[in-house]
Amino acid sequence: MPLMHDRFRTRALPGAAILLAALMLSLVGTPVQAEPDGIQAAKAKAKKLAAQVSELEEQVEMAGEQLAGAQDELGRLVSQELTAKNTLADLSTAAQRSRAATNERVRALYMSGGQTGLYATVLDGGSLVDVLARMDSVDRVLDRDRGSAEVDADAVADAARLQLELTALSERQTELEATARIAEDEIQSLLAAHQSALDDAGATVRKLTEEWRAAQARAAAERAAVQLGASGPLPTQLPSEATAAGVALRAADSVRGVPYVYAANGPDSFDCSGLTRWAYALAGVGLPRTSRQQWTVGPHPALADLQPGDLLFWANNVNDPTTIHHVALYVGAGWMIHAPHTGDVVRYARVYLDGYIGATRPTT
Repeated sequence: MPLMHDRFRTRALPGAAILLAALMLSLVGTPVQAEPDGIQAAKAKAKKLAAQVSELEEQVEMAGEQLAGAQDELGRLVSQELTAKNTLADLSTAAQRSRAATNERVRALYMSGGQTGLYATVLDGGSLVDVLARMDSVDRVLDRDRGSAEVDADAVADAARLQLELTALSERQTELEATARIAEDEIQSLLAAHQSALDDAGATVRKLTEEWRAAQARAAAERAAVQLGASGPLPTQLPSEATAAGVALRAADSVRGVPYVYAANGPDSFDCSGLTRWAYALAGVGLPRTSRQQWTVGPHPALADLQPGDLLFWANNVNDPTTIHHVALYVGAGWMIHAPHTGDVVRYARVYLDGYIGATRPTT
C-alpha cells in the first residue's frame, strides 16, 4: 500500500515538477564530458604554431623591406652611373676638340714667330688706330689660348671627379648586390621554414591555428576600436578625388585581391610599402620605397587625429622607428587597407594596435 501511495503521489505532481524530476534522474550518474586529450594537445600545438607563423611572416616582411630598399637604391645608382658616364664621354669629346683647336693655334703661332712675332706685326700698322686694333687682336688670341688652357684644366678636374664618383658608385653597387642576395636567401629560408611548419602540422592543427589567429585578430581589433573611439562598418564615403588621400585610397581599392609578394612594387603584386608608394604615386605624391623611409615623410598625427589616407606603421620596438616593418593606409572608422604578408592579398582589415608605432600624413 505505501508503494501504491508513492506511485500515486508521483502521478499527482504538476507537469513542470515531473519534467524537473525526470531531468534530475537523467543526470544522475552522467559524468561531465571533458575535452579529449587529443583536442587539448592539438590546441596547444595550434597556439604555438600560430606564434611561430606570425614571427616568420614578420621576419619575411623585414627581409623583404631590406631587399626592396637595396633594389631601389640599385636602380638609382644605375641612373647616376649612366649620367656620370655620359658626362665623362661629353667631357672627353670636348677635350679632344679643344686640344685640336689649341694645337692648330699653336702651329699658327709658331709659324708667325710665337708671341714675339705676333706683337711684331703690331708695329706694321700704318696709324695709331691700326696699331691699337692689331694689339687688341693679338691680346684676344693670347687670352683665348689662356682661357682654353683653363677650360682644359677644369675639364681634366671634372673628369677626375667623375671617375672617382664612378668608382664609388661601382663599389656601392657591389655592396647593395651582396645585401640583396643575402636578403633574398634569408627570405627563401624563412619561407621554407614557414611551409615546413605548416606541413609538419596535421590538418586539425592547421585549422585550429587559423581559428586561433582569427580570434586574436578580432580581439586586437576590438581593443583598437576602444582606443580609436571608432568602430562600425567599412566607410563607403572616401575623401574627395581632388585630394591626394582620396586618389591614393581609390587606387589601393582598385587592386584589392592582388597578392602580396615580398619586394613587389605592383601593379600585379605588392608588398606593404610597395602598395602605399604606388597608390600615392598615382596621386602625385612621391614616397620613398620602404616603410622605414616612408615614416620620415610628413607630420605624425596622434591616434585620435587620424584621417583617411594617413599611413599607419608597425614596429618590433614601438620606441625605435628603425625597427618598422609594416605600413598600411588608414580608411577611417577603425579600418585600413594593406598588403599583409606572404600568402595573403591586398584587402581591408580592422586596425590593430599591437606593435603600432604611429602614423604619417603624406603631403604634396
